[in-house]
Amino acid sequence: MSMLVNPHLFEVAGPAADVLIDTALFSANTSSGNQTFNIPAFGGKVPKAAMFEVVATTVASEAKGAIGLVSKGFTDGTTHYAMYHNLDLRRRQQKSSSVVFGYDGTTAFDATFVSFGTDEVTINWSTAPASAWKIRVYLFGGDDLESKVNYVTGVATTGTVVAVGFEPNFVFALSVCTGSSLQNGVNGSMSTGIIGNDGAGGIFQRVISHLASSGSGWDTGVYSVAVASKSGTGTPSYTISLGSFDASGFTATANNATPAAHHSGYLSIRLTGSQTAVGAHVSPTTDSSNSLTGLPFQPSKVFWLLPAANGTDQSWQGGGWGYMASGNVNSNQLWLSFSAATINLGYSTTRLRSMSSDNSANSRMIATLTSFNSDGWTLNWVDVNNLVGATWFYIAIE
Repeated sequence: MSMLVNPHLFEVAGPAADVLIDTALFSANTSSGNQTFNIPAFGGKVPKAAMFEVVATTVASEAKGAIGLVSKGFTDGTTHYAMYHNLDLRRRQQKSSSVVFGYDGTTAFDATFVSFGTDEVTINWSTAPASAWKIRVYLFGGDDLESKVNYVTGVATTGTVVAVGFEPNFVFALSVCTGSSLQNGVNGSMSTGIIGNDGAGGIFQRVISHLASSGSGWDTGVYSVAVASKSGTGTPSYTISLGSFDASGFTATANNATPAAHHSGYLSIRLTGSQTAVGAHVSPTTDSSNSLTGLPFQPSKVFWLLPAANGTDQSWQGGGWGYMASGNVNSNQLWLSFSAATINLGYSTTRLRSMSSDNSANSRMIATLTSFNSDGWTLNWVDVNNLVGATWFYIAIE
């Protein structure tokens, strides 16, 4: 058994919540124009927010991508944030006008938000990918869910207020640790973070920062902040922490010198009548069944971050992130795989997965969801290898 590690709970009394979160896998269009992503299981309502992830593979089950490209973005219908990092080329960018964009080495693809409809979101490809890359779409909505996207163009060391309009339970944070201008062939990192607020001053925040560098290759760090920028091995060159959550939003604070041009994106979520928990789960020391217990509710959905290293700064290491839900088990798992020779971004629809050292058998973590339980969940770890006892991080939703 694995007990909770520093969990932060946000509990709300009330009737059964009308909280809708669902996801499905699609193939991106290869021609310009509108593309609609419809998820019938969403619940028959118009979404309030959407999140997108693109990986450079056309395989629908489990495969390494052709290149080390990841594109992630989100929208609330009014404000948008998108970023991509082609780690092979050390090419990255982020902007507020798109929800999906990137460069696969041949084609610079780009899509903007068009509209929300019942169980769906529509985007417009001004330039479509050359291949039908897989795109994972998440929809968020329901009467008891509030959402807001913020695109922040600079964070002060004295704190920058991020106006959300409500007090979030949890936040997704993204950045490629630069401004909106294209960085091509330049060392830099991609930052993916989760933040939980317990409503009483307790905040849990973790980020995986992936560095692509011409000198030191690829490097991964895990830090107790929302955003972390690595320009080389060792301590990040700067980090951003979130705090002072209240009814208006939160404060983002640069913990060290941050360029004024540094941009980051945040998707904030608040639930009413439902419980959430954000915390950490330690993997077992051998291939075995492993349960997290101690939650005051039975989860139905979990977002997670899974480092491929048991430490804060690891050369040639990767990582993974994804989602699992009852009725949609292990629906989205992505992993980054590094070595001195190559970098790949892989995808799985069947299991939690985190890779490193170019997919080598002794540097990976693989698990499948067995069940959601009354106070947590059970995973079956089939490959822990030399990464035993690694800590992975979650957002659990009742």
